[in-house]
Amino acid sequence: MHKQLLLFPEQRAANFAAALTILEPIVIPLAWKAHKDALDEFGDRRLSDESFRILLPGEAAQFVHRQVVHRLSRLLSDHGLGIPHRWIRIHGMDVLCVDDQVYLCFKKLRRGLKRSNYKTAHNEAFWRQSDSGRPLKLIYGYRPNRFWNDARSYLTLPSGRRVVEWVDVLDQTEQLIQLVSTGRAAPAISQEKRKRFIARPKANTGRKRKAEGEDGG
Repeated sequence: MHKQLLLFPEQRAANFAAALTILEPIVIPLAWKAHKDALDEFGDRRLSDESFRILLPGEAAQFVHRQVVHRLSRLLSDHGLGIPHRWIRIHGMDVLCVDDQVYLCFKKLRRGLKRSNYKTAHNEAFWRQSDSGRPLKLIYGYRPNRFWNDARSYLTLPSGRRVVEWVDVLDQTEQLIQLVSTGRAAPAISQEKRKRFIARPKANTGRKRKAEGEDGG
């Protein structure tokens, strides 16, 4: 399914595991809920309101994006347990800066988990990850079903237009219950449930090989 892509230098790619450690206990469960609730509502509106049914995919994604940012902002305020975060605007994007270590953007993904962005010089420079002094830039991305009422979600590490590392965002219901009912961060997802995928360089023979899954560390 995924093409083999070049990796970052080893020390850069290793930061993805560290970013997961920061995001998984609080931010990922809340982002999952924000997306789920936004898509539930949008799917209902498409069924009942023609003005929503006629939206093109890009227009639908823009509407959902604003809902996700709004909902996640409220969820972090109510249930974020004081995790350091702030919202910033970079090249027209809403970016969640978490603990000054991770920049998290929210996007509809295309085939191959590639981000959907207008190709501008600023965007291309931002996603090259070449400014090593800045936080690592990740995408919480989703691929909606044809009804736009549900989606598969992923956390991806891009390098320019390519994706070099990613995880599936699994159902976060248990983590949300832990977070909301007890006021404590959700437990880490077990390695058996969460697979981290790393894109491997193409073999010298030029044969196509599938990306290998690795247990997240």
